[in-house]
Amino acid sequence: MKNAPIFKDVYSLGKAEGMREGYCDASVVFEKKLKSQFQSFLERERDLTSDLIELERLMIEMEDYVEYLTSQTAVSKVQQLKLEESLQLDFKSNK
Repeated sequence: MKNAPIFKDVYSLGKAEGMREGYCDASVVFEKKLKSQFQSFLERERDLTSDLIELERLMIEMEDYVEYLTSQTAVSKVQQLKLEESLQLDFKSNK
C-alpha cells in the first residue's frame, strides 16, 4: 500500500507544498533581516557624515589657531628684536 502510485503522488505534492512554504517563510525572514541591515547601514552613514562634518569644523578651528600662534610668534620675534636693539642702544649710551 505504501508503494501505491496515489500515495507517492500525494507525498510528492505535500513535499513540494512544504518546500514552497519553507521558501516563502525563509524569504520573509531574509527580507526582514535585509531591511534591518539596510536601516543600520543608513544610520551609520548618517553618523559618519555628521562625524566628518564635525572633524572638518575642528580642522578649520585648528588651522585658525595655528595661524594665530604663528602670527603671535612673529610679533614676539619682532618685539624681541626691538627690545634687543633698544637694550644695545641703552648699553652703548651708558658707556
